[in-house]
Amino acid sequence: MSGPDGLFAVKGLLRLGGERRFFEPGSAADWMLAYWRGKSHDGKLPGRADIDMVEIRPDALPDLYLLDVLREGGRLRYRYRLVGTRMAGVAGGDPTGKIVDEFISPERVPEIHGWLDGIVADPVPWIHSAPIAFKERDWKWSWRLALPLAADGKTVDMLLLHYTLGIEPPALI
Repeated sequence: MSGPDGLFAVKGLLRLGGERRFFEPGSAADWMLAYWRGKSHDGKLPGRADIDMVEIRPDALPDLYLLDVLREGGRLRYRYRLVGTRMAGVAGGDPTGKIVDEFISPERVPEIHGWLDGIVADPVPWIHSAPIAFKERDWKWSWRLALPLAADGKTVDMLLLHYTLGIEPPALI
């Protein structure tokens, strides 16, 4: 599904059991999706306690984010809990502990919030492709795999994201 300016988001299609692939087989992103699926049981979302960073493939770690989902006054906000080293470099610094709105380009806040809010509302794996939204950085395209986490198995309280960086808008596989 294409959006304005060539932005691309997919949700729910990942439920099809591999009928359509979005990442190279064997890639770190493909592995992350399989790992998350393996942590989901009985129709419940995995929680942060189910994700063991020691189990994560070493080549996936630099491209990971963990975002806390904050429910404040009827709205959602997101705080960087953990940022992989490659992503901190792309961001121009480590945003750990900062609210997402404080670290990305102001003109991109509505788009990023719309995407993140959508994941919380419909907690299935999402894929999003767009330029990276950090302030005063060259905009590089990326695939963003977002995996919802929930301590109670249903209410999303954290998002695990994996970025696959590129120079040009990625094509579907």
